[in-house]
Formats: sequence, structure tokens, C-alpha cells
Amino acid sequence: MVGPLGEKVTVSVKIPHELRQRMREPGINPSEVLRKAIEEEVRKRSLERLRSAVEELSPSSAG
Repeated sequence: MVGPLGEKVTVSVKIPHELRQRMREPGINPSEVLRKAIEEEVRKRSLERLRSAVEELSPSSAG
């Protein structure tokens, strides 16, 4: 079941301590980086599924 738009859930990720330290030095916000990466991956996969569906419906160019 899908919740209302704007509803948020928590996703947790474990990373090596050293990586977290390296992120702190330049002030990298892991939540923002992960949120953007997940959004981009979802867009990418949705587009791939749409392209596959279009290809299935389109007449074959080979012939």
C-alpha cells in the first residue's frame, strides 16, 4: 500500500566509520546525498521500464 504523498519513512544505511569521517571533513550531508541518489535511481529505472514497454508495443524495425 502506498502512503499519502509527502509522507516520509526512515531508511538506514551502515557505512564504514572511516567513510563517515571522510564525509564530515567537507561537510557532506549523507541524508541529502542518499535521497538524491535514490530519487535518481528510481527515475532511471522508471524510464528504462517505460522504454521497454514502448519497444514491446512498437512495430519491429527489423524486417
